[in-house]
Amino acid sequence: MKRIGFSFPISKNMSPKLFSRFLGKVQDDPKADYINELLLRSMSKAVYQRENLGHFGLAFKYYTHFTSPIRRYADLVVHRLLRKLKNGKYPPAFAKKVPTYIDRVAKQCSATERVATKAERDAVKIKQISFMANHVGDEYPGVITGVMSYGFFVRLDEMGVEGMVRMSTIDDDYYIFDESHYRIVGRRRGKIYQLGDKVQVGVLKVNKTAAEMDLFVVMSEKEKSSKKQSAKFKMDKKNNSQKYQTKKFVKQKQKNKK
Repeated sequence: MKRIGFSFPISKNMSPKLFSRFLGKVQDDPKADYINELLLRSMSKAVYQRENLGHFGLAFKYYTHFTSPIRRYADLVVHRLLRKLKNGKYPPAFAKKVPTYIDRVAKQCSATERVATKAERDAVKIKQISFMANHVGDEYPGVITGVMSYGFFVRLDEMGVEGMVRMSTIDDDYYIFDESHYRIVGRRRGKIYQLGDKVQVGVLKVNKTAAEMDLFVVMSEKEKSSKKQSAKFKMDKKNNSQKYQTKKFVKQKQKNKK
């Protein structure tokens, strides 16, 4: 959080209230949505287990995963265990098996759910990239979700699909990677692209086989005008230099004739 300009109160006894208060303070910031995502990523991944540890996000002291109709095997296990209860207790023979049974099922369910989640994300990404292949050249608002030495990733607000803006495509300045602050900085003009920043981008190209998308930064009218002026200044400077060199050559030639 410090690297993007915020201070989060870290302590050994973290509580949902700390998260809620912090999110309340930054709710009007342009980076609020991305900060919410960062905090969600920072939390440990949920796992199935026999011990009751409550639910941190919901601030529940007691919690079990239970849905109806049944959607996951873990739900089926809870249904079966409830049906086995008689007057609030399990039959003695079954009660001995419960701890081992739950531990085994919990471990298997946690592992398979991670696999299923990854498969779901991969499938969604393939469909997103396939859709974006028909929108090359279109422009979208997005947020910077990652910064590397060769560019930065942007997630499009409307689609949720992520693409890469390569440093080589940003030609208004020479950009330097500032790893400690998750940003790239223009050497001459000081323009900054930082983690969590809002940015307008266009679709440059799409590779459906690799499920990758390249983007380009859409410059504002002010930036376009500044770029044109800079290019004109460079061209005038080059032309003036050439004229000077020509005059110098002519004078030298005339002097040699004399």
